[in-house]
Amino acid sequence: MKKIISMFLVLLAVASYCAFSVGAIPAPVFYGDVNMDYYCNILDATYIQRALVQLETLDQMQNELADVDDDSKVTVHDATYIQRKVAGIVRGFPAGYTEYVYMFIDDLSADFDSGMAMVNEPVTFTVDPAGTCPPYKYDYYVNEVAVREGADSSSFEYTFEEAGIYTVKAVVTNRFGVSCDKEMEIEVVEPYSLDTPVICGVYYSGLSFGIFADECKDVKMTVNTVGGTQPYQYKFTFNNGTDKPVVQDFSNSNTFVFEGKLEIGEYTMLIEVKDELGQLTSRNVPVIVEEAKLA
Repeated sequence: MKKIISMFLVLLAVASYCAFSVGAIPAPVFYGDVNMDYYCNILDATYIQRALVQLETLDQMQNELADVDDDSKVTVHDATYIQRKVAGIVRGFPAGYTEYVYMFIDDLSADFDSGMAMVNEPVTFTVDPAGTCPPYKYDYYVNEVAVREGADSSSFEYTFEEAGIYTVKAVVTNRFGVSCDKEMEIEVVEPYSLDTPVICGVYYSGLSFGIFADECKDVKMTVNTVGGTQPYQYKFTFNNGTDKPVVQDFSNSNTFVFEGKLEIGEYTMLIEVKDELGQLTSRNVPVIVEEAKLA
């Protein structure tokens, strides 16, 4: 039996990973399927005609599915277009074709690890959505209080004024109104010494996995550093289970992308950061490749 694997990072000796899950099988949705019975037929043209004389009400998703001529409004022309398609006069719609409408979030991350975020120091949170029917809108909450709503950006910056443990939530909504959310906890601490450089955040994105462990690839690791004297130089040494570790020598790049193949197992990444004065800091980050746990 083929197996799917996932990769996750364990930061600050605390296991942390993003699980792939879908709560329900997404329903098929088609342009022209205005009454959403999984068919495009004369009943949909009739539905539009009834809506135009206020005998039916179209919700947000139905409005989009009804606009088959893609002119940003629902008119009798859309009903006629559906009739022409049912009769075989036209083969498709200018608006295109939508098979599934679904939303989920791959990851919600911060550029400061929990326990490293400081009071009065801006923290950037980034959400990685996956789904259909963009563009997406983003709502962000801190301890259930909305801090930004209806945003176009998949990231937002927030400054915590007091130390403590906070819950940050992102809600992503596609243009059909289908949404999902994801939460993370972050501990905010009092300011610490910044005389020397400090690796305050290690996070990843661009995760891609195949059906076998040795096809795992394309993991982008990003390092956030504060303190010391900028600019910083970064070095990555990845023990990939061979006698020839992958080394990205000191450079201005704070990112590392692993594009090779990995078997199931445990690996390590040594991150070294050097500031302009030559002051050095480092961190070992465990990288675990494991067999996915099927729900």
